[in-house]
Amino acid sequence: MDISSLLQAIFDPQLNRFARVQEVIKPGDVFRLKVIDVKDNHRALVDLGKFRALAEIKFPVKAGADLLVKVTGTEGQLRLQLVDAESRAAIGSKNGSSQLKILSFELFDRIQSDIRKTVEQILKLPQNQLPPEHISRALATLDAHFESIDLNRNLEKWLPLLKSRIEDAGLFFEKKLADIVRQLAERPGSDLARELTHSPEIKKVMAQDLKPILFMLKEYLETPDSTFKTLDSKTLSGFKGTLDMLLADINNQQSRAINRHELPDPFQVFSLVLPLKEEQKKAQLKLYCPKKKQKGSQGGFKISLLLDMDRIGEVRSDFFMMEKDLSITFFVKNDVNKKQFENHFEEIRESLNSLFDYLVLKAVVSEQKIQEFHHVDLDLGGDRQIDLRV
Repeated sequence: MDISSLLQAIFDPQLNRFARVQEVIKPGDVFRLKVIDVKDNHRALVDLGKFRALAEIKFPVKAGADLLVKVTGTEGQLRLQLVDAESRAAIGSKNGSSQLKILSFELFDRIQSDIRKTVEQILKLPQNQLPPEHISRALATLDAHFESIDLNRNLEKWLPLLKSRIEDAGLFFEKKLADIVRQLAERPGSDLARELTHSPEIKKVMAQDLKPILFMLKEYLETPDSTFKTLDSKTLSGFKGTLDMLLADINNQQSRAINRHELPDPFQVFSLVLPLKEEQKKAQLKLYCPKKKQKGSQGGFKISLLLDMDRIGEVRSDFFMMEKDLSITFFVKNDVNKKQFENHFEEIRESLNSLFDYLVLKAVVSEQKIQEFHHVDLDLGGDRQIDLRV
C-alpha cells in the first residue's frame, strides 16, 4: 500500500477523495498509526506515515499512542481495527516494515531470473574453474527448486514435486533435523554422536533443503578464492541480494510462526510462490499448519491457493481437510466466473470422490477474500474499531 499517494486524496479538492483512497488502501492492509492529539472522548488526530486524518475512535486512547491497525472495510468510510496485543507482539518490535506482505509475483520473477543467470554462468565454466563439488550440487539444487512446474504432466508426477517444493522450502528445516535426532536417540544402544555424523537422513536434508543450501552458497561467496568472483559485478551483486532476500523471508516467516504459537488461532501460516510452466504463470500458496493439538482436540489441514488467470483474473481456492473429509471453496470476482466454476464441479467430484469420504465444493463471489490473501494473517481481538474521516 502506497500511503504517500493519499496526499492527493486529502488535499486536492478536485479529486473524488474516497474513490482515490479505495484505489490505494485495500481490506487486509496492515500498518502503524500514531495518535497525535485527542480532541475529545471519541475523536483524535492520527498520523499514518505521510498524512494525517481525523479519526473517530471507539476506545480510550492517549496522545502519543502507537497502534497497529488492519483495514477491515473501505466502503462508505475507511474502517480500521486495532490488532490485539498478542498479535502485535507476533509481528516483532524489530520489524521495521509497516506492512506485512508475502513475496510478490514481480519480486519472484527477479529471484528466478537472478538464480538462472548465475547458475548458467558458473556451471558453464571450464572444468578446472568450476567451484567445489558440494557448491556445484548446491547451485543445481537451488536452480531446480525454482524451476517452473509443468502442470501438463500426469498428476502422479507433479504432485510429489509440489510436495518436495513445500517441504524443502527452508521453513521446516529445524523441525526436520529435530525429528531425525529424536529418532536416532530412541534407537536401542544408539551412539548418538556417531549416528549424527554418519546419518544419511541428515545428509539428505542438508543437500535438499533450501535453508542450508542458501547458507552454504552465502558462505562460499565470502571465501577469497570463490569461483563466483569471476562473475561480473552486476550478476554477483544480484545473486548476493537474492540469497539475502530468500534467507530473510524464511527467517521472518519462521519468527512469525513461533510468535503465533501462543495465539488462539489453531494454525501457523507459511507463504510460498509456485512457478508454473504453463504460459509461465505463477501461483501463491499459503500453508496453514495445525499447531500441536491439546488432548481431545481436533484439527485439520488448510491450504489456500491464489492463481492469476488470463481470462478471469485472480482466483482464490481454499482447501480444508479433516481426516478424509475435504472442503474446497473457490473465491471469484463476479457471478459469471462463479457459474463457470459450478459448471465444472461434477468433473472435480469424479476425480476426487474416490480419495475422500466426504467432499464439499463451493464457489463464492468475494473480491475482499481475494485481496486478503496478499497479507499475513493476524488475529484481531474484540470490536475495537477506528473510523477515519479523510
